[in-house]
Amino acid sequence: MKAYEFITQARVGKTVKLALFSDVHFDSPDCDRATLKKHLDFCLKDGRYILFGGDLFDAILLKDQKRAVPHLIENTDCQLNAKLDAIYEFLKPYQSQILFLGRGNHEESIIKFNGIDVLQMLATMLNMGQEHKVLCGNYANFLRFTAKDESGKLCFYDIFQHHGAGG
Repeated sequence: MKAYEFITQARVGKTVKLALFSDVHFDSPDCDRATLKKHLDFCLKDGRYILFGGDLFDAILLKDQKRAVPHLIENTDCQLNAKLDAIYEFLKPYQSQILFLGRGNHEESIIKFNGIDVLQMLATMLNMGQEHKVLCGNYANFLRFTAKDESGKLCFYDIFQHHGAGG
């Protein structure tokens, strides 16, 4: 478990708007990308910070004979690269609003069976040449949002983020 701090420009009594997305499974044929784009566009327009709570990737690969659907997966030998590139291109316009990418069981599975951390790779790609940095977390995390009150004293709002357990 990790802890992350986000220093906000907000003052106590002012609203910091957040949007939590989880289990997006972007590269799944069942992901409704049009609706996702609509919600992300709203976040951008409304000034909401975006947090992903895990399973941004689906990453069901052809070699997973239990769950793979061959006719629905990218027709390439480097499937993870194709999935990573597609998610990056989709999220790039929202980089300035994305604060956090949490890890889910699908990202953990990619690490376990392929030795590749696609979530960290995505964060690195999103952060290239950017002042604002997207943070990449674990399966469970503490997220602290810091603001100042009228006297300049720091105040904290903590969120415990956990992707979940069980089925």
